[in-house]
Amino acid sequence: MPPVDTQAAAVASPGTLWSACESCDLLVRVPPLRRGETAQCSRCGQVLGRGRPDSIRRTLALALAALLLYTVAQSANFMSFELHGRIQEARILTGILALFADGKWPLASLILLTAVVAPLCWILALLYVSLPLSLRRVPPGIVPALRLCQLAQDWSMLEVFLLAIIVTYVKMASLAHIGFGPGCWVFVPLILVLAAAGSGYDSRTFWDRLESAR
Repeated sequence: MPPVDTQAAAVASPGTLWSACESCDLLVRVPPLRRGETAQCSRCGQVLGRGRPDSIRRTLALALAALLLYTVAQSANFMSFELHGRIQEARILTGILALFADGKWPLASLILLTAVVAPLCWILALLYVSLPLSLRRVPPGIVPALRLCQLAQDWSMLEVFLLAIIVTYVKMASLAHIGFGPGCWVFVPLILVLAAAGSGYDSRTFWDRLESAR
């Protein structure tokens, strides 16, 4: 579907909202978008929004699935190491605590932030805003929560953590027998679900629903 003429459509639409272009900072009036429609900046052509009427319900479903997978990934055994007949099982937090114990505070703090704290904050923030808005209710503190969604998404780097796990496996495969626990098996689906939530999350749809719910 061709892009919507934001200037012309905004005049005739009562649900028009102002949106600042992220590329050129032009303040543009964007009308409500139907499914498949795209609003572009009249100056530089930057996409300002896409018509995704089911964005909130889809985000809610994906966030619930992500919370379930995240709980299993963090609480269940992630990997096991067998060396000379001794087996040691580890969770995600086990390795982080070991880094803290070794005095590697910067690295441990970075992993804790990007692999534990940020993904959890992202999931909880998505649930906090999508569940009430799906019921056409406005939760308190929704504006900071929407900002937290973006911030936590930027700092959530589960893919990098998975890459580090793969590198560790390749290096240690010849030294010890490495097994994968339930936490590891749900880790990849967790990454995929969060990626789907991130691609389907449309902040403009949330802001539109917020305005209509007030």
